Amino acid sequence: MLRSSRHIADIKVQSSGGRPNTAFKRIRGLMDASKWKQAWSEMAPILKAEPKNPTVQWVAGLLKNELGDQQQALTYLRYAAEHIKDEPTLFQALAGLESAVGDPKRGRDALEYALSLEVSVPGLLGLAKAYQVSGQRALEIQALEEAFELDPNDATIAYRLASVHQACFDPTPALEWAMKAVKLKEDYWEAYMVLATVLQRLEKLNEAIEIYHSLLLVWPNDGKINRNLGVLCLRLGLNREAIRYFTRAAEGEPNRVDLECDIVHQLLYVCDWEELDSRVQPLLDRMRSSTEAVAPFGLLSIPRTTPNDLKVAAERTAANIVSGLKFDAKAFERHVEPGEAERRLKIGYLSCDLHDHATGYLMARLFELHDRSQFELYAYTWDNYLNAPLRKRLTEAFETVRDVRVLADQQAAELIRSDEIDILIDLKGYTRDGRLAIAAHRPAPVTVHHVGFPGTLGAPFIDYLVADSFVAPLDHPEYFTEKIAHMPNCYQPTDDTRPISPRPSRAECGLPENGIVFCSFNQAYKFIPEVFDAWCQLLLEVPGSVLWLLQWTKASSENLTAWAKKRGVEPERLVWAPSRKQADHLARLQNADIVLDTLPVNAHTTASDALWAGVPIVTRPGEAFVSRVAGSIVLTMGLPDLIARDEQDYFRISKELATQPELLARTKERVMVGRTESPLFNTARYTKDLEALYREMWRRRANGLPAQTLKLESSR
Repeated sequence: MLRSSRHIADIKVQSSGGRPNTAFKRIRGLMDASKWKQAWSEMAPILKAEPKNPTVQWVAGLLKNELGDQQQALTYLRYAAEHIKDEPTLFQALAGLESAVGDPKRGRDALEYALSLEVSVPGLLGLAKAYQVSGQRALEIQALEEAFELDPNDATIAYRLASVHQACFDPTPALEWAMKAVKLKEDYWEAYMVLATVLQRLEKLNEAIEIYHSLLLVWPNDGKINRNLGVLCLRLGLNREAIRYFTRAAEGEPNRVDLECDIVHQLLYVCDWEELDSRVQPLLDRMRSSTEAVAPFGLLSIPRTTPNDLKVAAERTAANIVSGLKFDAKAFERHVEPGEAERRLKIGYLSCDLHDHATGYLMARLFELHDRSQFELYAYTWDNYLNAPLRKRLTEAFETVRDVRVLADQQAAELIRSDEIDILIDLKGYTRDGRLAIAAHRPAPVTVHHVGFPGTLGAPFIDYLVADSFVAPLDHPEYFTEKIAHMPNCYQPTDDTRPISPRPSRAECGLPENGIVFCSFNQAYKFIPEVFDAWCQLLLEVPGSVLWLLQWTKASSENLTAWAKKRGVEPERLVWAPSRKQADHLARLQNADIVLDTLPVNAHTTASDALWAGVPIVTRPGEAFVSRVAGSIVLTMGLPDLIARDEQDYFRISKELATQPELLARTKERVMVGRTESPLFNTARYTKDLEALYREMWRRRANGLPAQTLKLESSR
């Protein structure tokens, strides 16, 4: 509630006859003493006698606000502001009430007017708060920066700037402002929390750990601090310390199921499997018997998770998103006429991965090949990779690119709505930095999810999921909340123009000159001990072979080396590959003989990478979408014999390829033929198929029909 006593001293009250009203001295004293009822009893007769005196209305508004009658207070202050144009404190008071119970836009206007009369830190902070409420983050930052210029010793302003930059996915200025905040106030623990979080995002792990340790002295039982410390310790190979912090977090964490899921996911991330069996089943039992929301992405990698488990987790998370909306999004849905069914469509793609990221690599050529006579392309993005090599190419593929970093979800949705987007395609889902709440506002008549999250989003505001009949079998619609838009071949796009650098030698890759090179460049969380055990057994039964793995973290490499050694595989049989640029990565992949797929999370982009480089991949599908992607890719490539029925078949196929040179050579030849002849690497054909699905989705919407399962015959 507004503190009226800070405004009353600024009011120079006169009666309508121009004589000072001595009663106001008594009223001012009562207000200073917070005796609001007594002050009103003195004020009421004056208001009755002079109802059109704007200064009287001003004081009456302040009093009514303190007495809890904010609507009446707003009426009084609005009247006063219509007649008094030179008092900034009046407009500051009015702005506070407009924001609370009136019109937020009028509140912002009042604050801006107050600042035009007198620039002050309180006025600027009030304006920044109004911009925060309305989701106008760029203007919020501007107001806060102006306030900090007036008062450069205010640590609170620096903290607010750090927080808003963090909300804008902009870690560098967030770090700068957080550092200023803690320099100005050494015990500003909330600012230290922002600082630690930003350092963690910037991969400055040791610095983040130091700050979290300091925060534990203040908040020893804080779930978030202990949880983040656990994650960081795992990343640095400090496994025992990680478990201690995770356990402490669980003791004070209300959502124990989500925390336990995160713990298991993080253990998988660093291949710390010692406690896996003892943690997984209790986690699944608790999740199935509770109503708590669990992060859907983390659940993807948990062993023995069923498609129904994944759907329930997605539905609960989506329900939380919907419950956080400020209004019923359905009320703002745009009406579409039947006559619009065949017109040129505005397609909006929603993603922060339109740069050198798996999504960018997969979809770059698709964006370029969209039929511009039928589709106008918009991109809505919120990343910080504006100068990334792939970004320029992707930007040129769109007619319009909108940077929505400084817009809150509702405001981003309003921008999409004002652009009159017809079909909005979310490319993130529940992956890192996803903003599914934008789509939850229903800013377009048709909403679609594609590529980003491999499975259902469980969201009532998503109409379609682009898939195919292998990853989303027609006989299991119950696994999905959305209606499935079935592509005739693999749902995953590819870029059939991707360059490959000159092939390096095996020695340059740290590989032996001779012998079979098994390979898996998937992230470590995607596979479980049973899969790695099969790989180790292949190494034991195929003399001279090596296993080429992605070096993701120091901890995962050390844990896998130790696990392999317990199974009789010497450390030199594991070869670690550092991160490389895309073209160089594809070039080195040509030195692999057989790519081994992972479970419960399949290779996705890495599977098409392998085939583009000419290397066969052996896969074993599971039940869920996420565990069937590589199978769809391999099948579309025309290599069904590389899809295993079970664990034994997976091992058999891999060993036969490794020990039968002629079979391996023929298989590689088939891969090379598939690069030019299969639908997998025919981006023009893929684009036409996807556009046909978009058109059918739109026709149904234009004709007033609900979304339904779509199955497309190939355009060929």
